[in-house]
Amino acid sequence: MQPHPFKKNLMLASVGAVLLFSLVFMTETFLLNRFPLISVLLGFICIVFIQFLVFHYLDLRSRELYEEINNGAAQSIAAQSLIPYINPDFPLPKMRNWASSPDLMTIYAQIIKNNAIKNIVECGGGVSSIIGAYLLEKKGGGHIYSLEHDAPFADESEANVAAHGKSHLVDILRAPIKNYTIKGKSWKWYDIAGIPKDIKIDLILVDGPPSILQKNARYPAVPLLLDQLSENAVVLVDDCIRDEDKASVEQWVKELDGFQSKWFYTDKGTYVVWRGKNPFA
Repeated sequence: MQPHPFKKNLMLASVGAVLLFSLVFMTETFLLNRFPLISVLLGFICIVFIQFLVFHYLDLRSRELYEEINNGAAQSIAAQSLIPYINPDFPLPKMRNWASSPDLMTIYAQIIKNNAIKNIVECGGGVSSIIGAYLLEKKGGGHIYSLEHDAPFADESEANVAAHGKSHLVDILRAPIKNYTIKGKSWKWYDIAGIPKDIKIDLILVDGPPSILQKNARYPAVPLLLDQLSENAVVLVDDCIRDEDKASVEQWVKELDGFQSKWFYTDKGTYVVWRGKNPFA
C-alpha cells in the first residue's frame, strides 16, 4: 500500500519541532535573563507543537491499523471465495506480500472462467500458476507459460505445481532478463524464447519483473507479445498502486489501437486491459 500522505508532512514537521526545541534550549539562558516572557512563550509553543505532532502521529497509526484490519478481512473473504472456483487437491502456497493477493486471484479466476481463455502467459508465476491450471482443467484444457527469471523461485513454483498434479498444464520457463529495444529505447525484460511462436495468447498476467530493473519495468509485456495476442486478449496487471505501473498501462492504451482498461481497487491495485470483447460483459 502507498504510504499515507500525512507521513511526509509529519516528517517535515518533526524536523521543524527538533530545530525549534534546539533553538529554545540553546538560547534559554539568554532569553530567560533578558526576555523572560518571550522565553516562556517560545517554550509553550514548542510544547504545544510537539503535542500536536504526537496526536497526529497516533491518529495516523490508528487509521493505518484500521485499513490493515479491513484489508486483511477483505483478503480472507477473497481467499475463501476462490475455493469453490478451483476445489484444490492440496494446500495452496501463501499469498500476499511478494505473492499474488487473493483479491487479484479472484479477478484472474473470473476472467478465465467467463471468457474463451486457452493460452496464458504469466510474467512471474507462483500461486497464480496453480489457480490458473485448475481453472483451465475445469474448462477442458489449455496451457500456462510462466516466465520466471529467478531460478530458485522457478524450482519452487515447479514443485508446487507438481504437488497439485498440474505439471501437464503449466510450463515454468526459466527466462533470464535480457535487453530489448522498443521504439528506439532500451528495455530489460524476460527472455520470451520459451513461449511457442505458433500460439495465440488469450491472457497475460503481469506480476513481474521487479520494478528495480528500471522505470516502468512492466511496460515491455504488451509490445513484446503484441503479435501473438488473440483478438480478444486480456492483460491483468498487478501492483498498479505504483505510479509507474499505472503509467505503463496508460501508455499501452495510448499507443495501441483498440485497447481499453478498467481499474480495480485491490490489495496492490489492479488494472485489466483488453481489446475486442469486454471480459466482464
